[in-house]
Amino acid sequence: MAGEDRGTPSKGRRATTSPFSLGTSSSIMLSAAIVLGLFTVCIVGFSMHTLMLEERAHNDGREVLPGNDHHLAGDKKTIMKTLPIKNKRIEAAVEKEEDKSSLGLPESIKTSFTPLLRPGCADKSPDCLKWAADGNCRKNPAHMFTECLASCGGCDAAYKHAVPQSIELRYRQKMPTLGFGTAGLGTKTKEIVKMALKEGYRRIDSAQAREWYREDLVGAAVRAVSSTIPRDQIFITTKVHPRDLGSHATKAAIEKSLKDLKTNYLNLVLLHYAECWGDLCQGESPEGTWEESWAELEALVAQGIIRSIGVSNFSIQQLASLLSIATIKPSLVQSNYEPLRPARGLQAFCERNGIQFESYSTLGGQYGGDPTVQGKNPVLEHPEIVALAEKKQKTPAQIVLRWALQLGQTVVPRTTRVGHMRENTATFDFDLTDDDMNVLESLAGGGRGTAINTNTDTAGSGVAVDGRNE
Repeated sequence: MAGEDRGTPSKGRRATTSPFSLGTSSSIMLSAAIVLGLFTVCIVGFSMHTLMLEERAHNDGREVLPGNDHHLAGDKKTIMKTLPIKNKRIEAAVEKEEDKSSLGLPESIKTSFTPLLRPGCADKSPDCLKWAADGNCRKNPAHMFTECLASCGGCDAAYKHAVPQSIELRYRQKMPTLGFGTAGLGTKTKEIVKMALKEGYRRIDSAQAREWYREDLVGAAVRAVSSTIPRDQIFITTKVHPRDLGSHATKAAIEKSLKDLKTNYLNLVLLHYAECWGDLCQGESPEGTWEESWAELEALVAQGIIRSIGVSNFSIQQLASLLSIATIKPSLVQSNYEPLRPARGLQAFCERNGIQFESYSTLGGQYGGDPTVQGKNPVLEHPEIVALAEKKQKTPAQIVLRWALQLGQTVVPRTTRVGHMRENTATFDFDLTDDDMNVLESLAGGGRGTAINTNTDTAGSGVAVDGRNE
């Protein structure tokens, strides 16, 4: 038969070579060529699909990257075809950390039981190493990252010295490491935000809490500078107030923010708090839970209305619960963090899970309404911080902001004065040595009095807008 090759020509037949009569190795080569051709077609097809997605994203203003279909949590079953693919590098790092957790100890402790620890950071129980070896840093993070921070790797001194001016969040969105906080600015919000944008700030941190923020005036400021600073150069963050927890309420709140901020998309949306407490919601009861709100934020990411999502003022336990149910993992966690009362456990847990940690009230704004500090700022007036500022020929505020940045945090200080705006932006032209960082790390627990509320936001209701209580 034509096409067969039995090794020896039949007796009485002349051996002929047909283009379809190939030897075994030739057949293999042909098969390989066919497979390679099909693979090339697939690659080209996928590339064209990618280009189409990117072109569509460019045309409608969304930041959309190709990826697998994703499904929403809870009752949101819509296929999220426009969801950006995850940052594989970050996901791999998280997976690696989880593997280490399942084995027990972080790498630094498995290889050396005397790691370099940050001053004032230690386990609170002699059983911590055993608990960590049993995998409890992963199984019971709320307890372990509070009581056994050293054994979970949260006390390792790994200060950053090359601080970038922008970072890449979990789903590939770039964000400035230094933002501008807008709490407590009142009717001056528009002019102050315009001033900040003209001074080079490209990230504005706002929220829906009308008691503290004026998103309508933030939007007016962004619109006022649009001829010289287009919207796509400004990173805008807002936060969903706990009174608006629940799917429908959260969706309505986001629609209002879009209207007030005069934009058709939001760079980052955080759940401001996990629940109402005290007089935070002024007697109002939310229609639902933070879990329902998170599912709604995921749906809005799928629609391209929101690009990144996260939380603010969540405890480690609440954050662990979120990670267990989220389809889209949080990109950022915002929390109060300053030298005298650092939330080390929370930041360590965020790092373990590939989440960017952001501090607010980094410069001591939480002490603004505390009568025990007699109108002073225990952070910016701390003798060690003042001495280090004199040594570096910088201001105390610059020292503290640089300290936070070298811890790997992003920051959103607020001020009303141009001079202080310029000070805050001049934190990328000097470095704190490891010894300098250790001095600042040793201040933990040295705050005078207590803050007006350890959960309030950037300025808090009792902070005077004097330009330096930030």
